[in-house]
Amino acid sequence: MQNFQIFEDPNELRIKQECDYESLRKITLSKNEGNAVTNNVFNIISSNCNEKNTKSEIVFTVSSSHLTEKEINFNWKSFDTLVIEYHRDFEIFKKKQ
Repeated sequence: MQNFQIFEDPNELRIKQECDYESLRKITLSKNEGNAVTNNVFNIISSNCNEKNTKSEIVFTVSSSHLTEKEINFNWKSFDTLVIEYHRDFEIFKKKQ
């Protein structure tokens, strides 16, 4: 007999974290592992670069049954422009303009 939890808290793996050119905003790419009923999810989160416990905001969220870290990336193009590259088959849950 095997035991597993259906609604356990997902494990979060931080993949990449960078501040903008003026060190004001920080962008974090993290992966939340799915469980028995959910797929893996990638989140791109924005927060303040210099403060530890600041309010963060989810900028972009995608999900797929076959997520890998190589299929999503972000780069600062300028001070106010963030470029997010991702696989076109991902299911997009949130995309901030």
